[in-house]
Amino acid sequence: MVGLIKADLIDFTSLEESDWYEHLERYCAVHGIEAKDSLKETTAVALTPILSQCIETAGRFIDFDDMIWLPHQLNLVDSNKPTIPFVLVDEAQDLNVGQRKIILSSASRIAIVADERQAVYGFQGADVDSVRNFEEALSKRNLGLIRLPLNESRRCPQSLVPFVKPIVSDFAVYHTNVEGNIYLSKYADLTKNPHPYLGDPNDPKSRVLIV
Repeated sequence: MVGLIKADLIDFTSLEESDWYEHLERYCAVHGIEAKDSLKETTAVALTPILSQCIETAGRFIDFDDMIWLPHQLNLVDSNKPTIPFVLVDEAQDLNVGQRKIILSSASRIAIVADERQAVYGFQGADVDSVRNFEEALSKRNLGLIRLPLNESRRCPQSLVPFVKPIVSDFAVYHTNVEGNIYLSKYADLTKNPHPYLGDPNDPKSRVLIV
């Protein structure tokens, strides 16, 4: 829970116990955490002292969350003084609030690569609106924002398109991609005899895609 709070850069210094309880309710709902009210109340009381201690011991003990959180707490992140001319960020859909703000403050020009459909790091505090928030922030800069869709796959076979189109309407594959083979099977059939679906393990040229 402390890690999620750090990822969101919640200003803990001004929160009362009742405010913490509301945050805990939200985190439990979003992340599917089951906790009794008594545990939430106990946690709400402990959070401010725990976070304060994290700052006090920063010179001796730092974990991964602190590497992102502490620069904000120690006023080391200054959006008015970018020090890097250009930053390229991959998998930007999986960044949390603290990571995004560090990136936005570090460079005057930023390119992000992201796929909102592949956002899978919510369990560690990733911002579900990361891409939209990036676009909103970058569009306000003097250089503006240019969006370049990358919806043409160079790794998927042509035969996959009819299966994906109903789910991802703008999906396409590069014109030189192979036709490929798709075998539809039940899990029970696959576990009984996988070779017809997975290919011959002794044949390095044997490649089959399972959908």
